[in-house]
Amino acid sequence: MGKVYQEFAKCLGAWKACCEMVPRNHEWEPRWDKRIKDLVDGMPHGSGIDGEWVFDRENSGNDELNFYCSYHHMDEYGGYDGWTDFKARVWPDLQFGFRLRIVGPFPKKYSDTRDYLHEVIDCYLNEEVGE
Repeated sequence: MGKVYQEFAKCLGAWKACCEMVPRNHEWEPRWDKRIKDLVDGMPHGSGIDGEWVFDRENSGNDELNFYCSYHHMDEYGGYDGWTDFKARVWPDLQFGFRLRIVGPFPKKYSDTRDYLHEVIDCYLNEEVGE
């Protein structure tokens, strides 16, 4: 058992190892790839998080995980009011498990969106997963 963020790191490490093997491990590579895709599919969606999640495997590793998505803002009348592309960066933290930072050009009138995204992404990454 472990947490989602740990599972991402474990699966990414195993997937990269399969890709770097000579010859490539064509038996296990697709299994790790599918597991990563399943974890990405579990990322928060809805309530404004309407973009497609992308896990940046190239710039992620044991010391950092990087995700991209888009947030669909709504105005006070319930109408859609534009998109903000954002990045969620995750680093290990010995005291708290991980640190999360949400980066993006959020409009000033929607500055609280960053806090909302931090909360829901943090919650997902801290969920327990089975084997």
